[in-house]
Amino acid sequence: MTLVRRLCVVGAAAAVALPAAVATAAGPTSTQTTPKVLYIVTTGFDIQLTPLQVEAPAVYTVQVHNIGMYPVRFTIDGVFTVVVSRGGWKFRDVLFKPGKTYNVHAVAPMGHLSWNAVVTTG
Repeated sequence: MTLVRRLCVVGAAAAVALPAAVATAAGPTSTQTTPKVLYIVTTGFDIQLTPLQVEAPAVYTVQVHNIGMYPVRFTIDGVFTVVVSRGGWKFRDVLFKPGKTYNVHAVAPMGHLSWNAVVTTG
């Protein structure tokens, strides 16, 4: 075997072995294995949350959906505030802490429509 062929074989073996070693050495960085979602929707008549109780401590993707006629300002007290246009979506990752109650508010333009809900941690 020539020197060039030996170097190619050694290089190919290293290219296969290195990613395998890195993959086995790196374990999961989080204990949360399944995605968690808190779905919030307003219809123009009310606000709906699914689920009403979240696990904690855990990171949830909060999906805010406005299917009403007007833009709506959503707030989870102490966590985030977002304005969602009519027919729009907004997404936020939120770390829910144990033993807390989170107030959820939705307000349409000029405050003529507003809704309140509560998310608890379990």
